[in-house]
Amino acid sequence: MPGQWKEVARLRFHGERFRDHALDLSAVTELRQFQEIVAETAKTLWRAANPDRERLPAHFEERTRLCLRRIEPGSATVPLEVYLELPEQPEFWEPEPLEVNEAIGLAYRVLESASLGGELPTDVPRSLVAQFVDFGKSLGEADEIELQPAGGGAPVRVNRAVRDHLASFAEQPQSTVVDLTGECLEADVHRGHFQLWVDAQTAVQATFDAAHEELVTSALKEHHTVRIRVRGAVDMSSQGKPLRFASVRSERTDDRRRVGCHRGRRSQGGMGPATGGPDRKSRPLRLRDAEIMRTVFADTLYWVAIVKPDDPYQAAAREACQAIGPCIMVTTDEVLCEFVTAFARGGPTLREKAVQIVRTLLDNPNVKVVGQSRDSFLRALERFSKRPDKEYSLTDCSSMNVMDAEGIRDILTHDHHFQQEGFTVLIR
Repeated sequence: MPGQWKEVARLRFHGERFRDHALDLSAVTELRQFQEIVAETAKTLWRAANPDRERLPAHFEERTRLCLRRIEPGSATVPLEVYLELPEQPEFWEPEPLEVNEAIGLAYRVLESASLGGELPTDVPRSLVAQFVDFGKSLGEADEIELQPAGGGAPVRVNRAVRDHLASFAEQPQSTVVDLTGECLEADVHRGHFQLWVDAQTAVQATFDAAHEELVTSALKEHHTVRIRVRGAVDMSSQGKPLRFASVRSERTDDRRRVGCHRGRRSQGGMGPATGGPDRKSRPLRLRDAEIMRTVFADTLYWVAIVKPDDPYQAAAREACQAIGPCIMVTTDEVLCEFVTAFARGGPTLREKAVQIVRTLLDNPNVKVVGQSRDSFLRALERFSKRPDKEYSLTDCSSMNVMDAEGIRDILTHDHHFQQEGFTVLIR
């Protein structure tokens, strides 16, 4: 099948070993390790986005294979490329190596954070840390490798100091935003601390203020029938086990005696036929029963796809939503404005349906709608002005700003523009 080569990144080698622009053969080790980083990152991100699928797509490894076809004349710069097969039917935009771009974008953010002495980005899977630690292993004291993604941005340099900081990531707890539901068995009212037991072996420390004191003490007193649900950033151990809430965004009680559903899934407890109480003795909440929900951003394309009859992305949007499972959705006023506008000429029925959906979203506790302000408008305009080579809309720029501010990397869309910024596109 016909195809074309696409440059995805450049590695530039600096140091005494690379004087006169000579590429020392030891650099092959680093090129191989960078290939491992990209391949493993691409696989990990794909599996995270498709938890219900056991096998990678056909030819996935071929699509993430980096190739070296030349070395830049007069330099120790290595352009890395992938081969893209052209579709049978021409498209409106050039094909992009989406998995590779996404993996390199994440690798860039990890290395950039390490070079600045920062923390491991919260969306980086802990299993990938070892791959990054091995990158630059052959570097001497004064050697450096410079990574330059094809999409632009300032190059990031890897040296021994950066590698040492990468190694420290493996020892640090990882923080991620989750929802946990469990029993409150211990509480310190004086210090404002309590233990949330999500299973018989796992207790997660959380904090509360005066406004939530009655909620916590009531949950403690009635822990046999009442669970407490906490949403916030949790520090995770290197084994992926929750340790403590670094910050708490919301707390509420969940009465086990009520039977309900969450995104179509029935609750675990049943009701006794005579008393209306639980038909079996309450038990400690297992970790898999706890509400641990991802936070994703929902783009205009997603909202339109699930509502508009015969939308070409409807099946893919529903499949992506089912793959995610229970989650917190974040969107914006600007996105909902585009959503409603999409049905402006759809007739009275569709217009009213769009309005009802927006009103429902605004009242849904699992949907966060970020309002537009003059400040958010100006920040979106600033991002728009700094991307003269891109085709992002102003709404796209606003959405990207919100995703950065909320620490969200996953987005329900098919728009490749978000992938160019390093986000994970879930509708494929």
